[in-house]
Amino acid sequence: MAGPCTSHDRLTRPATMRYGRSQPTPETLAIEARVKAAGEVLKTFPKTGPFNLTPETVRHSAEYRMAKAAYDAAFTALRAHNAARLARD
Repeated sequence: MAGPCTSHDRLTRPATMRYGRSQPTPETLAIEARVKAAGEVLKTFPKTGPFNLTPETVRHSAEYRMAKAAYDAAFTALRAHNAARLARD
């Protein structure tokens, strides 16, 4: 019968579970690029105050609302894509 497991044993034995990051698919890269591009557009709008927030007058502008909608759509697509990949794997 084997003796108790020591911390040295845990460090020298190979791990039984191996977690690795899979390579992103071209579709994943395309969606991530859309999210990044939409985020860069949102960063161009001015921010003010101690908390660096977008002013209400800017948030109500048509340009900001279109940029925010594009970012939200891209991010939602990325979340759905990631969820589908996790369910598949």
